[in-house]
Amino acid sequence: MKIISKVLVLAAVMLVLPLSQQLAHAQSVLVNDGFEVNYDGWVASGDFTDIKAHQGLGYNMSRGMKITNRQTPSDGAISEKSFYLSSGQEYDYSVFVRHEGQTDETFSLMLGSQVIASAVVPFGKWVELTAKYTAPQNTENLTISITTNSTADFIFDDFKVTQKDSDNPVFHAPYDNVGLKDIYANYFRVGNILSGTTANNTGIRNLIIKEYNSITMENEHKPDATMTKNNSTNTDIKAQINSGAAAAMNFCAQNNIPMRGHVLTWHGQTPDWFFIQDINDGRATGSTSAGARYRDGDVNQVPWASKAVMKQRLESYIKNLFALYQAQYPSVRFYAYDVTNEAFDGAGNMRPRGFDHNGAGGQTPSSAGNSPWQGVYGAGSTEWIEDAFTYARKYAPSYTKLFYNDFNEWDPPKRDGITSKVLVPLRDKKLLDGMGMQSHVSANPSDSWSGQTRHLAAMDHYANLNIEVQLTELDPSTNNGQYASQQPGRYAAIFRKAIEINKGNGGNVTAICIWTPNDANTWLNKNGNSHTPALHDASNSRKAAYDSVASIVPQANWGDGNNPTFDGGSDGGTIITIGCNVTNLDASYNAGTSIPRPNATCSSGTPGTASFRIGEAIIDGWDSPGGTHALYNAGTRAITLASLVCGSTTVTPSTPVSCGNVNIVAVSSSSSENTQSSSSSSESVTSIAKAPSMTTNAKTEIYNLKGNKVSGTLPSGVYIEKIRGMPSKVFVVK
Repeated sequence: MKIISKVLVLAAVMLVLPLSQQLAHAQSVLVNDGFEVNYDGWVASGDFTDIKAHQGLGYNMSRGMKITNRQTPSDGAISEKSFYLSSGQEYDYSVFVRHEGQTDETFSLMLGSQVIASAVVPFGKWVELTAKYTAPQNTENLTISITTNSTADFIFDDFKVTQKDSDNPVFHAPYDNVGLKDIYANYFRVGNILSGTTANNTGIRNLIIKEYNSITMENEHKPDATMTKNNSTNTDIKAQINSGAAAAMNFCAQNNIPMRGHVLTWHGQTPDWFFIQDINDGRATGSTSAGARYRDGDVNQVPWASKAVMKQRLESYIKNLFALYQAQYPSVRFYAYDVTNEAFDGAGNMRPRGFDHNGAGGQTPSSAGNSPWQGVYGAGSTEWIEDAFTYARKYAPSYTKLFYNDFNEWDPPKRDGITSKVLVPLRDKKLLDGMGMQSHVSANPSDSWSGQTRHLAAMDHYANLNIEVQLTELDPSTNNGQYASQQPGRYAAIFRKAIEINKGNGGNVTAICIWTPNDANTWLNKNGNSHTPALHDASNSRKAAYDSVASIVPQANWGDGNNPTFDGGSDGGTIITIGCNVTNLDASYNAGTSIPRPNATCSSGTPGTASFRIGEAIIDGWDSPGGTHALYNAGTRAITLASLVCGSTTVTPSTPVSCGNVNIVAVSSSSSENTQSSSSSSESVTSIAKAPSMTTNAKTEIYNLKGNKVSGTLPSGVYIEKIRGMPSKVFVVK
């Protein structure tokens, strides 16, 4: 049996209730973006605008979002909130804003093109924008934006949307609220896809939460969405997260759903400029439509980038993309990533040189799509694939499994070419972890092309290479209803085969991912077709195909899909739990005092090197057992454990494990100095030696350094006294 470590997250800080809890208990707070861990679905609007979270810059000295480098007043911050909100519903909106301009700024909070709140904001002052607003019925995208009337930098924090007596529908799930992720928790992941369109469907969002523990973006993680020419150079390609991807990643972060990344390198949906000598050459665009571009000429006349330059571009792009994921969504766990997609033609050879004239997929009934990767590296070369896996192994998280992904992967000529030219060589170099079988098959098991015998034999073939196998885009086509009655059996045969493979001694099937959440949202329904490949119909009701899959595993063998325990693969094998606490620390420490490392624990193996954090800041000096570190900022500091070596295994949970809090007490007047230096307010701050008497004076308010209002007997610590019309005061309770 293959034994690979499995992480159980013991504790995690959730800024918002998971959507499933919100729906089940009709919570009034629907959105609560505090930016303490992730970017919560917010991105910059404008070609050159930057967005970045800053610790201590937010409201009440928390972490806040700063917008810089705006070129026009309409540039700012945007977030797609259709995951959480519905058109035709009345909501209360609020956000705190502050700016760094020289004069007053007029802020606007907008839903789509409608300004729902505005305010004139003085320099250096926090102002709360509030609105009560009902979006018109059938509004497709509930996109929130924040702008001002100039191009000044600004900060925003604590965006909230609430609703009194929410009437959002409770999702009543079959199987007593057990989903496919739970039924197959002891075998493999069961996944699905999201896109900007499906994100707007409440039923689909509920299905995802209940049924699946893997999400793939249909298009939003492909190169044309994640590469940006802005600020890129010929040897350094910058990455971006667009609003659709940000919304889905935020959704996954809040509901603890891991993701499959799709895809880093592909001949399709990659901008033309990425492959030529000068990325700013106007004759190369990211479009696939007709026009005067290099893609329409002789491939031998294209000024392809040199191989040496392309290696720099590829490495920088992969490095920058994973760095961006870590910076903006550190709690999103990419358990697998498709490094290369569809590099082979039907005969098992590398695609022809040139640009892909046939759009996404690069395939028409009569002609294979061309590959610009072969244009740069040369006809027949697989060197670029090895480069991509090398850089992905270098920059992806250590727990992320790396896959090659392709379609018609069951056809022997193509199957054998993929195996001999990519899978085996890169497996042996420890660069590749698995094969992604797209599995766009017919629902007819007897189909001569994509029938059951060939497909299941290919599953065996790839597993026998002793690698992971994932069915990444499964959608058995019913051929306009002709094979609808055969679909349940086809689905069931695939799931049974996966279980059978996992009982053997070869590789393991570690995920089966459906390529449409319901029958109304399949890519197959183009050109007047009417296919129904999903497990749920257009109204999100389960079909016979769902029941055929759900009934395979006896109830006694069901598990917890949020913490799968299947053998092998990205989360399987021996379970290693990690934890930490601050019980070995004193009740409080003076600022600047050396503080010992918290207790770190492993269920298996001796605790070793660790990564601790306060907010997003890594604590220096605590990486090794016995280490110490001095903390200077007064107040209660929440500590988390981001990773820990247990014996010889590095355990990196998808969400940092809470260790608890440590109290830091300011020494003398240093507390007032620290507080004032980190405060964005223009109020004066003074220090007093003891706490004020806690009277019922309505004008006096006491806050801790987290910005929370407190009352009654105060424990030891540092506090801020605010009296209307008077300067704020900082005091210490010992």
